[in-house]
Amino acid sequence: MIRFFGLGSGYSLQALDQALAMFDGAGIDVQLLHVIEPPPNFYGMVLSDYFDEASGWASGYLEQVADELKSQGLQVAWEVRQGRVGQEIINAAVDHSVSLIAVATHGRTGLRRLMFGSNAERVLHHAATPLLLLPSLAEGEAEAAARGNASAETTK
Repeated sequence: MIRFFGLGSGYSLQALDQALAMFDGAGIDVQLLHVIEPPPNFYGMVLSDYFDEASGWASGYLEQVADELKSQGLQVAWEVRQGRVGQEIINAAVDHSVSLIAVATHGRTGLRRLMFGSNAERVLHHAATPLLLLPSLAEGEAEAAARGNASAETTK
């Protein structure tokens, strides 16, 4: 059985859909994670208030995603963590003994990559768990992929 690990962002959900299609969903437990990073500037906001508000939103979002995946017959758990995304992905993978981490890449290059960094790259270089890196799809590509999956489902 594969314990599959995905993040709870829109890009990561694309990766999750692609990965589940690759493995046909059979025998997979899904562990969803959303990491809340501390804001770079507080601008008068109390940090605990920020984390409370962000955690509330993330919990509601992950619960909706988990319910949808459960309706497809998958075993799903989720959690929200605080910290640096790359490190928390690695920590959660170890804590939950996952056998595969699936991460979407934003495809940043040049100055944007230098400024914003790459969580996928951090995980790639520091995780002991196998990593499935999937490119995030542009909106049109995501819709086309969804239509392709829907037509593939009807032909089974």
